[in-house]
Amino acid sequence: MKNINTFQKIAIVILIMAFSSSIYAQARLVKVNPATQEVTIKNFNTSGNIDVSTWWLCVFPAYTQISAMTGANLDLAPGTSVTFTNSIPINTADDELGLYHTGGNFGLAANMADYLQWGSAGHPREGVANTAGIWTTGTFINVSAPFNYSGNGSQNGVAFWDTSLGLEDFGLNTQFLVSPNPASNSVTINFGKTIQSGEMVIADMLGKTIYTKKLSNVSSDDLDVALWSQGLYFISLQTNEGAKTKRFLKK
Repeated sequence: MKNINTFQKIAIVILIMAFSSSIYAQARLVKVNPATQEVTIKNFNTSGNIDVSTWWLCVFPAYTQISAMTGANLDLAPGTSVTFTNSIPINTADDELGLYHTGGNFGLAANMADYLQWGSAGHPREGVANTAGIWTTGTFINVSAPFNYSGNGSQNGVAFWDTSLGLEDFGLNTQFLVSPNPASNSVTINFGKTIQSGEMVIADMLGKTIYTKKLSNVSSDDLDVALWSQGLYFISLQTNEGAKTKRFLKK
């Protein structure tokens, strides 16, 4: 009977650990605005609250517990989020941000819940995020802030982070479309209006610019991507009215 009880206890501990890992994976960063220092965390669970009051933010080498940054309710119900001002200064152009569900050892991948970096790769906690399966080494967000997460809660990496630039950046009637998406041989980029003067810049997932083109009195453009490597690309359209970025997948 003692052996059975021991096995039962071990099984319970394993179940608790598995459940905890699942819970941690379902709360993550969904918006980061370095310009205002605002950070938003969302509970992606379909059931079960997640209390993030004891969680930590890391902008290496500084770490601060979330409960010390805000008096808001941090016991997040399923599908809800909390926005607060990060007390650790983050650089608008080039930095990283890590979210940890457990403090004490911020170099331990098992303690990290989420991560993103922008401007360049190789930030101090990139390796931890890579080991945790949250981020791919060498990749970074290469679009303007604020940064918004577009995944379903379980999807990781730079492919699921984009800007919040809207239609108003070019005027309310602008529809900046890329089709087909994904693409194998060619893509058509429809600017939705005639671009009098501007530039189109395309970068790969590593942030490397692979294509640029000056635009003058055009409303669309066709690209031959047949020889491009498979992966995610970012098309940035820049005019004197603003800027907007779209993603497309080369398959």
